[in-house]
Amino acid sequence: EKPEGKIPASYYLYLAGQFLYALGQEATSLIAPLYAYAAQGLAFAVATQAAFLVAILPGSFLGAKWVQRFDAKKVYLAGNLIHGLVALSVPVMHVLTGAFSPWHFLASNIVAGFIYGSLRGVAEKEIAPRIMGQEDRGRLNKAGALFYAAFEGAELVAALVIGAAIPFLGLNPTAAIMSAVMLSSVIPIWFMKLKKAGSAEKEEGGTEKKLPKMLYMPYLFSLFSHLSLYMFLAPFLALEVFHQESLNSTIVAFYTVGSLVVALVTAYAPKLAGKLSEKGWAAAGVASMLAFLAASLVLQSPVLTLAAAFLLGIGLTGMQVQWRSLYQQKLAIDVQPKVFKWLSVWGVLATLPPFAFIQAGLFMGWSMPVLLTVVAAAIAAVSLGVPLYAWLSKRLGRGPKG
Repeated sequence: EKPEGKIPASYYLYLAGQFLYALGQEATSLIAPLYAYAAQGLAFAVATQAAFLVAILPGSFLGAKWVQRFDAKKVYLAGNLIHGLVALSVPVMHVLTGAFSPWHFLASNIVAGFIYGSLRGVAEKEIAPRIMGQEDRGRLNKAGALFYAAFEGAELVAALVIGAAIPFLGLNPTAAIMSAVMLSSVIPIWFMKLKKAGSAEKEEGGTEKKLPKMLYMPYLFSLFSHLSLYMFLAPFLALEVFHQESLNSTIVAFYTVGSLVVALVTAYAPKLAGKLSEKGWAAAGVASMLAFLAASLVLQSPVLTLAAAFLLGIGLTGMQVQWRSLYQQKLAIDVQPKVFKWLSVWGVLATLPPFAFIQAGLFMGWSMPVLLTVVAAAIAAVSLGVPLYAWLSKRLGRGPKG
C-alpha cells in the first residue's frame, strides 16, 4: 500500500502538464483585455471578456458529457491541443495579414472560454479522485493545493515572462512562444494514468449523490470572485480607475502570490491550514473580497489594492481547496462531472449580470469607476446577505413553531 499522504507519479505528470498549459493560458488572458482595449476600445474589451464567459457555459455542459463518454484524460488532451493551436493562430494571422482582426480575436476568446468550461469547469475536478481515490481527505486536500500551486506558479512566471519578453521580442513572437508552451502540455498528460471509474466504488467515501445546496455556496462565491477579478475587476480597475495599464498584471501577480502561498502551506503544512474549518475559509474568502473592493474603489490606493489582492489570493484559494476536496470526497465519482458542471455554469451565470450592467452603463454614458462601484456594492450585499439569510433561517427553524 502507498504510504498515507503520498502523491502518485501520475499526479505529478498531471501537474507538469497543468504548469505548461497555464503558462500559455495566463499569457493570453493577461494580454487579451489590454490588446482589445488598445485596438478597438473599452466597449469591445468588455464584449470580448463577456464572450469568454458565455462560452464557458456550453463548454461546461459538453465537457461533462465528454468526460463521462470519453474519459477526463482524453478531454484534457483534446482541450489543451485545440486551445494551443487557436492561441497560436492569433499571432500567426496578425503577422501574415499585418492587421488586427476583431472577429478572429473574438473567436479565439470564445474557444478559450469553451475550453475553460470543459477543462477547469469539469474535467479537472475528476483527475484527483481518479488518480488517488476518494478515501483520504488529506490527500485530496494536498492534491488540490498542489494543483493550485502549479497553476498559480505558472501564472506568476507567465506574468514575469510577458513583462520581460514583449519589450525585446514584441507581442506576436511572445504570444507564439507561449502558445507553443501551451501545446507542449499534452506530453506529460499523455503519460499520466487514471484509475478506472468503477474502481472508486470499492473505496471508502464518495457515496453521496447530492449535497445540501447551501454547501455549494462558498465554492460558487470563490469561483465568481476569481472570474470577476480576471474578467473585469483587475483590467478595468487598472485602465479606468488607476489609469495604469501595467497595474492589471501587477494585481494579478499579487493575487497569484497569495494563492501560491496558501497552496504551498496547505500542501506541506496541512495542520496550519487546517486551523481554519471550511466555514472559516469561507469567511476568510468573503472578507478578503470585501477588503479588495474597499481598497480599490473606496480608498483607491494602488498600494492597498495590491496588498488586498495578495490577501484575496489567500482567501479565495484556501476556500476553493477546502470546499472542492469536500465535494470530491463525499460525492460519488459518477455524479461529480454533473455537479461540477453546474457549479461552473452557475459561477459563470453569476458573473454575467455585472458584465451586462457594465455594458449597459457604458452605452448610457456612465463612467467605469461608477459602474464598478455599483457592482462592488452588489457583491458586498450578496456576499453578506446569503450567509445572513442562512443563519436566520437556521435560527428561526430551531425556534418554536406556530
